[in-house]
Amino acid sequence: MEKRYHIRDPIHGYISLNPLEYEIINTEPFQRLRHIRQLGLTDLVYPGATHNRFSHSLGVMHLAERVLRQIFSKVNLENFDQNKKEQIIKVMRLAGLLHDLGHTPFSHALENFFEDNLTHEEMTKKIIEETEIGEIISHYGKIYEISLLDVLNLITSSPSKEISFLKALLSSELDIDKMDYLMRDSLYCGVRYGIFDLERLLYTVTLILKDGTFYLGVEESGLHGLEAFVLARYYMFSQVYFNTTSKVLELHLSSFFKEKNIKWPSNVKKFTSLDDNWVFYILKENKNHPDAKAVLTHKHHPLIYETQEHLEEKEEEEFVKLIDDFQRENPEKKIFVSLATKDPHHFSKSHIYIRDLSGNIWNVEKKSSFLSYLKKINQYRVYTKEEHEKEAKKWFEKKLRS
Repeated sequence: MEKRYHIRDPIHGYISLNPLEYEIINTEPFQRLRHIRQLGLTDLVYPGATHNRFSHSLGVMHLAERVLRQIFSKVNLENFDQNKKEQIIKVMRLAGLLHDLGHTPFSHALENFFEDNLTHEEMTKKIIEETEIGEIISHYGKIYEISLLDVLNLITSSPSKEISFLKALLSSELDIDKMDYLMRDSLYCGVRYGIFDLERLLYTVTLILKDGTFYLGVEESGLHGLEAFVLARYYMFSQVYFNTTSKVLELHLSSFFKEKNIKWPSNVKKFTSLDDNWVFYILKENKNHPDAKAVLTHKHHPLIYETQEHLEEKEEEEFVKLIDDFQRENPEKKIFVSLATKDPHHFSKSHIYIRDLSGNIWNVEKKSSFLSYLKKINQYRVYTKEEHEKEAKKWFEKKLRS
């Protein structure tokens, strides 16, 4: 019998690992994720949010098997014998485990500072291919009858049409990445916005055959569970990820990187030596720099104005013009603008479906009138230096009253 290893997780309980997965998590590139916060600077607002991408990656791996076993128990897939199903589960678990390997320190706040305009997905692929992780997968692949290419195809490209639903399971409107991070982020931030009925969602998830292809979907009885899942993500962005203070601290951090011309190296060995601790070291080495000081001391630019949460296109055009007017009329008073924008979902563009009790297939938005009413988050916030706060705020208030 194969030896199993177990890790206790606050979201999923005991997470089991096979020898391949155990060897991978003990490599240096994967251990680095212990020092990459899941939510960047959010712990400066929600002190409990110090959780990392290491634990999140384990959670996604765990959910990969749970969802697939549920699907395989109810869907008859031709040409999929039990051995092939087990191979698919192993590959999907690895894809879930490794999907965040290429994230930069402070993740989304600084992911646009790669050399050669790399994306974190491309860096993930490079890390797997150029480190011992790829060698470990290739070694155990002979035992488990899986390949390194199978894993890479799921993470960075497209698998075969026969198993294309696996890509959606990893990245879509109904993916295991969101299922884990919403509950994990909610727990560690001490909020309830990200809570949804995970068990109901997993129980009703299925594959739906449409035009000769299997797509990810949900039974009609799980529609409200899917709605709750979407709403949880919506509220987490609105109330946590787009928090006013978090966004201005991200502006300071990004400004510091731009001024210092800091880039994430495309060289894998150099990149994997960098983590959140390195960034704090650089900030402390430059503690008198105004942006570094703002992050380190929490003394950031004050907010002088924020728009409503759902700006329409015309309102946005008018506000952007207002920002330009301020800078033209007040060239000595610099303002800093943050735009928090997020669509509530992309069901109209995705291949996620609902199957009703009669076997009819529906687009999610047509079956859920509730989801079709959710509006895009589109909110501007304007900050300035403390010495300009009163005058800048007065200018905006005057212009917006007229």
